[in-house]
Amino acid sequence: MTRLLVSITALLLATAILLTGNGLQSVLLPVRGDLAGFSTVEIAALGSAYFAGILIGSLFVPFLVSSVGHVRTHSAMTALLCAVTLAYALLLHPWLWIALRVFYGVFLAGIYLVVESWLNERADNASRGSILSIYTIINLVMMAAGQLLINVYDPSGYELFILSALLVSLAAVPVALTRQITPVQRPHGGFKLATLTDLPRVSVIGALAGGITTGAFWGLAPVYAQAIGLGTGGVSLFLAITITGGALFQWPLGRLSDAIDRRRVIILCLIGAAVAGTFLRMGPATALTPTLAAVFAFGAFAFPLYPISAAHAIDWTDADGIVDTGTGILFLTGVGALTGPLLAATAIAFLDASALFLFTSLIHGLAAAAAVIMIATRAPIDDEEKVDFHLAPRTTPMAYELSPYGDDEAEDGDEGEDGDEGVGQGGGDAADAPDGAIRDRHAAE
Repeated sequence: MTRLLVSITALLLATAILLTGNGLQSVLLPVRGDLAGFSTVEIAALGSAYFAGILIGSLFVPFLVSSVGHVRTHSAMTALLCAVTLAYALLLHPWLWIALRVFYGVFLAGIYLVVESWLNERADNASRGSILSIYTIINLVMMAAGQLLINVYDPSGYELFILSALLVSLAAVPVALTRQITPVQRPHGGFKLATLTDLPRVSVIGALAGGITTGAFWGLAPVYAQAIGLGTGGVSLFLAITITGGALFQWPLGRLSDAIDRRRVIILCLIGAAVAGTFLRMGPATALTPTLAAVFAFGAFAFPLYPISAAHAIDWTDADGIVDTGTGILFLTGVGALTGPLLAATAIAFLDASALFLFTSLIHGLAAAAAVIMIATRAPIDDEEKVDFHLAPRTTPMAYELSPYGDDEAEDGDEGEDGDEGVGQGGGDAADAPDGAIRDRHAAE
């Protein structure tokens, strides 16, 4: 394991530096846009544009990687990210920023794809869980750390854009200078929309609701934080505490979902996030400490919705379909994140900034009610057919190739002399079942 970690140090270091710059940018743009007089809808559109870019990049950048290779793609995407970050400072106009934000999402997705496919190439079945956990923790911790950097300079100036661009550009150095062998360039098969029809209904609800609400949060939380009287430092602390809540509770809630019906944990997350959002709706009338405690709880319950929904969907999937299933959940979450900021901005336009959490509470509450109705009439999956929960970063479909999902049952199954008798994720009969049988199991859920 030590040798493996040494071999991926450059990748992890590059990712940490990049995500620090990205974390800074994620809070800087809404704050700077608000100072420049952007409307709430325009600020929300920045969030939607980013997630649109992530979706586009996740679907199409893999073809570039398979064509020119990992190092060239990483270097090109990093240079373009740096250029976009500097362009924000030169082109202070909402619609230009929205266009730039789409490109930023595409380029960032390209870097995620390179890093995750490279990590997947280095990992073996024994190390996948550890590598994915380290990678996910880096994503969360460095994003939070980057947001705190907004306190270094006045956000009304150019310095923070330069600092973000500096960090992004430095992320190219470890990968460009690595002496490790690069992964094999493989043809990309593409995403199949038909995959969505095979997903369990509660996982669809969890993924969509989680995407809508977290997308709205990332797009408009700085506006909310400023509206309740938090300064620049308070805004960054508000966002960092939310990430901390999500980081600390993803694993315990995920493991709880291994022990009981995963659908009930999804409902718990939906209800917990709805309650936290209801309290935050009253944020302007509350003290700072209770507000920060509420947003910590919001992150603790809202952020695990994606990985637990993915695990629930994978419970019903055979080993060969895990990447497609994970991609489907990621796609639904991305669609939700794309629409969430604009829907929340509409609510804010009619009410006030605190309507952001009225909106998230409504979405979480409706999703919880729908999930309760569904599980009241459907039996859960058998315990022996459940997979072990693994952290799943909400980045690109390549994370599911890196994920140890699919290895657990294969290790427990009887491989035989030819190694071809292992069972799939859904249990001994699921791996050999035809597609229609898998769909029937989804319908039963």
